[in-house]
Order: sequence, then structure tokens, then C-alpha cells
Amino acid sequence: MAFLDPDNIPVTVFEDFQLLLPALEEHGLVQVQRGPPVLVSIHALTQQVIRERLMGDARSPALRAVVAALQAQMDTFDKDKAETYHVCTCWAYTAHVRAALEHAGDTDASEDAARLAVAAGSFLQQVTSAYAEARLVRARSRDSAGGRRVARVGAVLYAHRQCLLQPG
Repeated sequence: MAFLDPDNIPVTVFEDFQLLLPALEEHGLVQVQRGPPVLVSIHALTQQVIRERLMGDARSPALRAVVAALQAQMDTFDKDKAETYHVCTCWAYTAHVRAALEHAGDTDASEDAARLAVAAGSFLQQVTSAYAEARLVRARSRDSAGGRRVARVGAVLYAHRQCLLQPG
């Protein structure tokens, strides 16, 4: 948890966290949002203390485990299969990928971090390109039959793109 974005950490992906949640929550170290999916938030200062004081020799293996879990999520996206645009959980992990990559130093899972950066970049490039195309379709479809349905889809895609581009 120390290498992720402090908000909305999905515990189902990081299964080891599930075992620790009751103790962490009892001591006020995390806030748990129960419901599908279960999300955890941790204060940024708590993350910093964990990274600086408690990790020691465990820093590199912990960071590698986080990078591997994030990579597994990015691997759910296949640019050649349109259905993965909908089922891919990459959207939910972009802030966590960014945070993990910021913490990955030269000795901390650098090859794995590089692969994760490439996968995340590819996802964002492909999806952003799809949104640009959706915007054009929306603009062209307003005067055609069925244009309202297409325009609504384009509007939803454009809104998702705007959310992604907002600094978080």
C-alpha cells in the first residue's frame, strides 16, 4: 500500500492486504469502503513512514509485488479486442500505476516497472485514440438516423477521457 496512490486501493488485486485490513482499520491506519469492490484509502504520511522507516530490505520485493499486481491488471487490456475496453480494469489503476512508477528506482524492479510503464502507456494511447475517434463519430452522427444513440455513446466516452486527463 505504501507504493500506491493513497486513495481507492482495490484490495481484491492485492490479496495480502485483505488479511491485514482488520488490524489496519482497527488502529485507524486505513479507511475501508465496503462494497463491490472493496477499496482502501491510507493517509499519504502513513505511506511515507512505511516507505522510509519500516520497509528496509523488504522495499524492493514489496515494490516488485505491487508492480506485478498492477501489470496483471494492465494485461487484461487487448487493443485488438473491443470487448476489453469495457471489462478492462486499467482505468481504475492508472493513478496506482503512476504512483508505483514514481517510487521505482534504479534497483527497485526497474525492468518490471519499465514493462508496466509501456503497458500503461499503450493502454492510455489506444483508449485516448478511441475517444478521439468517438468524438468525431459523435460530431458526424448528429444529423444522421440513429445519431442520438451514437451521440450519447460518444458523450460518455468523451466524459471518461476528460476524467482521465484531470490531474488527480
